[in-house]
Amino acid sequence: MKNIFLTLSLFLSINSFANDSIFEIANQLYEKQEYQEAQITFFSILENNLHSSELYFNLGNCHYRLDQYAEAIWYYEKSLKIDPGFSDANENIKIVKLKIVDKIEILPKLLHQRWWHNQLNATSLFRWKQLTIVLLLISLLLLVLSNFFKIKTKKLGATLLGFSLICLFITFSINNDILNRNHAIIFSSSTNAMSAPSESSLNLFTLHSGTKVLILDKINNWSNIKTSNGKKGWILSEGIKNI
Repeated sequence: MKNIFLTLSLFLSINSFANDSIFEIANQLYEKQEYQEAQITFFSILENNLHSSELYFNLGNCHYRLDQYAEAIWYYEKSLKIDPGFSDANENIKIVKLKIVDKIEILPKLLHQRWWHNQLNATSLFRWKQLTIVLLLISLLLLVLSNFFKIKTKKLGATLLGFSLICLFITFSINNDILNRNHAIIFSSSTNAMSAPSESSLNLFTLHSGTKVLILDKINNWSNIKTSNGKKGWILSEGIKNI
């Protein structure tokens, strides 16, 4: 059994080192402006089921340099799904959106909605989980010291426990938001949003490649979508790619 664990540990270490090396090779190709080769190399890491916000971000950069704007936006959005606070990905999405046809204004949020959104996106879900666990462990340790060893740490322990519960609530909120978030990017050069899931229904408006939409419902090969400015319609599902 010990030999099995040693073999597994060695395999994981070698695999991690190999992927780090591939990542570095891909970065070097990108710096040489060999974007197609860099893209293929980065993607080979994804094929090993290794995902990270940085990897998706770099793939987005490669697609942008190759004028593949819908793909670039999709990868930047994938990066932000892992790390909502990744400022570089947010900035690059703004740059790419200048290149696409649809210039859709986002509906303004109320003050309290903006504040809560900023709190949720201040750091990644993984960091919120870490902070929650650390605060919870420290607070419990202080309470144990206070109750069993008569050390005056009860107030501090109770305060940290309160903060840990707040962090736990934020962690659940972010996780729930990620699970319920069903966005997609339009990959068709153009697609008509219809009033019903039928080509014979009324054409409401047209969307183009690179536009982000929220999926509300699906019927057969149709998706009911909502744009960031509140417009709704039915489009063919084959022309979009879920984030």
